[in-house]
Amino acid sequence: MSVHLTVALASGRHADIDVSPGATIEDLRRQAQEELGGSIRHLLGPRGDALPRSSSVGEVGLADGAVLTAVVAECQVAASMLAFACLRGDGSVTTLGPEKYGGDCGLAQESLQTVVKIQSTLRQFAAIREDGTVVHWGRDVAPLPGEFKAKEIQSTSLAFAAICPDGSLVSWGDPSSGGDSQEVQAQLRNVQQLQANTDSFAAVCADGGVVCWGGFLDPDDDELKGVEKIQATSAAFAALRRDGSVVTWGPAQNGGNCSKVRDRLKNVQHIQANPGNLFRSFCRNPLRWQRGDLGMARLRRGQHGSRRSLKASEGNPV
Repeated sequence: MSVHLTVALASGRHADIDVSPGATIEDLRRQAQEELGGSIRHLLGPRGDALPRSSSVGEVGLADGAVLTAVVAECQVAASMLAFACLRGDGSVTTLGPEKYGGDCGLAQESLQTVVKIQSTLRQFAAIREDGTVVHWGRDVAPLPGEFKAKEIQSTSLAFAAICPDGSLVSWGDPSSGGDSQEVQAQLRNVQQLQANTDSFAAVCADGGVVCWGGFLDPDDDELKGVEKIQATSAAFAALRRDGSVVTWGPAQNGGNCSKVRDRLKNVQHIQANPGNLFRSFCRNPLRWQRGDLGMARLRRGQHGSRRSLKASEGNPV
């Protein structure tokens, strides 16, 4: 006996599908994807809960006539030095480029299903699946550091770090680029956020403390308290504290020194970085400041800085 189900998109388009109670949600997702087109990432049940792909229609209690919602996801692309990996909307991964830079995932292809996130170093890729398992491939891939589940992953140029569901953290790769976190492992508890620049990682813990490891770092530990969020340029970090102040560390030319304009960084609500050397902060008052490569601070209105400058705005985004 089959179960009649309706799978609908947000646009209103829908497909009526008859499946057996023993069919898996993955079978249903694929059939809906064929009829509706596009890439369906998840199916949501009548109550809005995500349905596990490995469960059967009967196991999740789908009754005849139930209406499901299809969640369509766009492709995500990650790049190593000379290769690309594309996470498709259906959770599969395709690669392009030289094998030694991760352009061939053939050995890991069977495991690259139900993927939700991908990250890359210069030579390798790592993917997190729906169940939290990590798959990685590329040049000189070493075994992962034991068995673990991950919910978030970041990468430097030659290393990866992942936050586990229990708030612990696992890292692997080149020690000089943050692949070895053993010296700070005791501090890595209840990790809430993870950021990375070219050679270093910084993690924010639930108590507002920040833990750093990897390449050259010179943070002021006394200032890294009560931190809410961290952003990174290519070689520097900026931390937004709960009191609205900002702390930076790293090379000045990469945005790591905000001392000349610290008195302007009050009541900051948000901070953002680009992939190069630029920070921006968004505050409450309508003043804007800019500091360029030479470290000269001056108030300006409507003027853009260089690629290696640090900006903040109070009020509207710069």
